[in-house]
Amino acid sequence: MFNLFTPNAFEVAPATQAINDILFPVVLFGMIFMFLCAIFLDNPLPSVVSDEENIIVQDADSLAEAIETSSSLVKAEDYLERQPASTVAVIKHSQPQPVKVDLFDVDQECQKLRAFGARSLKAYCKEHKLSGYSTAANAGVEALAKFMLARQVKACDVQDFRSKFVA
Repeated sequence: MFNLFTPNAFEVAPATQAINDILFPVVLFGMIFMFLCAIFLDNPLPSVVSDEENIIVQDADSLAEAIETSSSLVKAEDYLERQPASTVAVIKHSQPQPVKVDLFDVDQECQKLRAFGARSLKAYCKEHKLSGYSTAANAGVEALAKFMLARQVKACDVQDFRSKFVA
């Protein structure tokens, strides 16, 4: 049947082997499971609530004190001001500014860009490193003007660029 003891010192009994084959994976799983639980469950994220806000009422006398303290809880700005400068970054939000959208007539703007000529438009694109302008330039001034409009370049930008070199 089961031979629990073997006369040879270098052999492991079959019953001991069976116990080890079952017990080792179970113990290994248990250890890993406890380790992961210790990491993820025992260390909750640090709370932002200060000690002054955590009030434990022990008797009726301290209830009035707890109510006074809770009514004068620390504001978020005060809490941030008490923190070291190296750990807190404060972003002050102002009223959101409405998005300013410049509307312009595409045909008129394209006509103004074509009036500058291919050489000026190419120089602008080269100076401002607009990638892909050479393909549009090979197709003609019209294609280059449309390319620049697609890149949000207007005639006034090209005019400012030309005035730097002319003056």
